[in-house]
Amino acid sequence: MHKFSQRNLFAIAQIALARSAQLSSNVRTKSRDVSRVHSPRIMKFSLVTCLCVLVSTSSSPQQPNSSNHAGRRVAIGVLAPREEPRDSATASSSRGVTLGIEEAVRTASLFGWKVVELQAPDSLDAAAALRLLSAMGATAIVGNLTLTLQRAHSGSGPILFDVGRHQHPPRSDCGDSEFHLLPLVDPADGAEQAKPDSSVHLLAWSSSLERFGAAQLNQRYQKRFGLAMDEYAWAGWMSIKVLLDAVLKKGTADPCALEAFLLTGARFDGHKGVPLFFDPETRYLVQPLFAPSTSGEPESVDVYGASTAQRRRSGASSCRSVCA
Repeated sequence: MHKFSQRNLFAIAQIALARSAQLSSNVRTKSRDVSRVHSPRIMKFSLVTCLCVLVSTSSSPQQPNSSNHAGRRVAIGVLAPREEPRDSATASSSRGVTLGIEEAVRTASLFGWKVVELQAPDSLDAAAALRLLSAMGATAIVGNLTLTLQRAHSGSGPILFDVGRHQHPPRSDCGDSEFHLLPLVDPADGAEQAKPDSSVHLLAWSSSLERFGAAQLNQRYQKRFGLAMDEYAWAGWMSIKVLLDAVLKKGTADPCALEAFLLTGARFDGHKGVPLFFDPETRYLVQPLFAPSTSGEPESVDVYGASTAQRRRSGASSCRSVCA
């Protein structure tokens, strides 16, 4: 039942009083003697009924609505400078995040979840914005974290999704607290990785991709922003998809539970033809990369060695969630 405002309650009382007066008048027309006896009782009964209605509507707890699930909320903190050139990597990833959140809002509502976006004031630097978004209760924070101070391993706080490209090899001591959507600038720097031609800059995404739903994703991005989707935009979009998929699969928005899920072999569809997952030791997304092509769909390149890929697919690792 919905709570009534004082104005609505007063209107109900007026209607009840008018109805009781009408009943009293009807009784008097039939029998003057009977009306003297029963009209006060009718009035009293109506007033008591009215008061019961008022008390029950104002004091009873509000029942849950199917569209309003307490606690089923995913808060996404967006960490991105507001003043960026339109063609910059940061601006591109921000557009991808925007598309991802817009689509996540619609998808989440179908399952009784609510997705909200949190943003820090423009005046804050990246590190301060990161702390503020954490304090605001973000489930996850998304942004280019290449130059951002890393979060201390306190066992609490939001999940961090990094959509930038790094120059240095990933840490192998389970010390990274961020999940990385894009590979290193040079994937050959990673352990047990190789590629056919070191002079080729492999990409995580291309606007020329068509199979496995890639064409539809490229079209949605093009329609929304009037630009071709590059790997930074894909990383921003994919970070939101990973988060919402994890929430829906686990049935919780608890960052610790989601982090543990991401580190234990969770699989995600990134429209690349194979399931994508995070390496539990480096927290980099294991994914096919693409060699640039001047015509047609670019060629997919597997940069991981067989033994490494097998171990990472199985989720076998000594690394655990920082919440554990």
